[in-house]
Amino acid sequence: RTPHGISGSRDGLIYVADRANNRIQVFESDGTFVQQITLADLRRQAPLPADYAPNIPSFGQLPDGSYNSLWPNSICITPGPDPVMFTQDMFPGRIYKMSLDGTVLGYLGRDGQAIGQFGWIHGLACPSANELYIAELLTWRVQKVTIRD
Repeated sequence: RTPHGISGSRDGLIYVADRANNRIQVFESDGTFVQQITLADLRRQAPLPADYAPNIPSFGQLPDGSYNSLWPNSICITPGPDPVMFTQDMFPGRIYKMSLDGTVLGYLGRDGQAIGQFGWIHGLACPSANELYIAELLTWRVQKVTIRD
């Protein structure tokens, strides 16, 4: 419904961050549907603590007062022979590192304004599996994150 980000892999697959439907859709280059990766599936692989609450109440708050934003705005795939994919949710401001089949390899972050916290991520660039550039809407900034294995 709201394709918000797109990236291609070396094998010719196209990955679309379909924000309003809470998923990433994967297509062949001719448009043939391959699979979907839902952020609900990612959350099951990388669950949140039961008492998780936002640092700043307005970050991720929906009109009904809940905090259930599984919206992937952005997606990027690293170059090279062993690519990984990064995507995010708007709340709790988490970035997911995963294999191209959607298996979570790790995650980082939460909502907020401090360094290493994120305010509605709207752009990702990943020149390598350990380096990310993150553009945020609510904080009007770009952060560079280096991931240490």
